[in-house]
Formats: sequence, C-alpha cells, structure tokens
Amino acid sequence: MSERTKSLALYAAKCVACTAVIFLLAHLLGDAQVAWCLVSVVLVLSPDSRETWTLTLARVAANLVGGACSLLGLLSGLPDVAALCATYVVTIAACAAVGLTASSRVALAAVTILMLQHRADVPLWQSVFERIVAVVVGCVVALAVTLAFHREWPKLR
Repeated sequence: MSERTKSLALYAAKCVACTAVIFLLAHLLGDAQVAWCLVSVVLVLSPDSRETWTLTLARVAANLVGGACSLLGLLSGLPDVAALCATYVVTIAACAAVGLTASSRVALAAVTILMLQHRADVPLWQSVFERIVAVVVGCVVALAVTLAFHREWPKLR
C-alpha cells in the first residue's frame, strides 16, 4: 500500500471514528447541534498525516479565535449582515496577529456557524451558546481521535 493510500485510509478512519463518537455523545447527552460538531470535526482533521498535529492544533486555535470574534460581533449591536462582515474582518486580522493566517478559513467557518442560523424557538444567546458548545465538542473529539490514532503528543517548539 502506498504512503498516500495509507494516509487517506487513516484520514477516513479518523472521520468515521469522530462521527461515531459525536453520535454516541448525542445519544447519551441528548441530540443537540450534532451537525455543528461534525462540521468542526471535518474542519479540524487533516488528511496529511505528516503534519497532523501542527494542522490540528492550528485549526483548533483558529476555531477559538473565530468563537471569540463571534462573541464580539454579537455584542456589537450592529445589524446581522454588518455584524457578520465586521466579524469576518476582525477574525482575519486576529488570525494574522496570532500567526494563524493559514487556518483563517477555519476561523471564518466558526464565525459563520456561530453567527447564523438562530433558532426562532429559543433565545438568541441560548442558540449561540449551544453552537459554541458544539464547536468546542467537535474540536475536542477531533483532538482526542487524532491522539488515539497517532499515539504521540505533538512536539512543541
């Protein structure tokens, strides 16, 4: 089996494992925001097994930057479209400031997840809180599965 095929098989196995864990958690804890957990998992996992830890940690950090910027955007009091646009700009600048420019797409996806799709049947802040939890859970599951599959801690510089 070629190195590329092994890497893709490992990536597929990590995606399947994360999906199983997310659905198990949803079954055990109640079905809330499974889709956003899975979106976060997909954004965090990496098909490149050589750069797995570097990319995974950068993408988790980018998710956190996107979450923090989203909270600022929601607190801004601007109309939805203006708040979203301003939050995109702030998120891109924040990612650049902390050296996460390459992962800024992940941060922008987090902003989109957190700032859009409010449920009409619950208060805005409850809906946002549920999505923040879902994004964090997706990141934690992706990190745990990556650790389980690669069985080594990242070598931090």
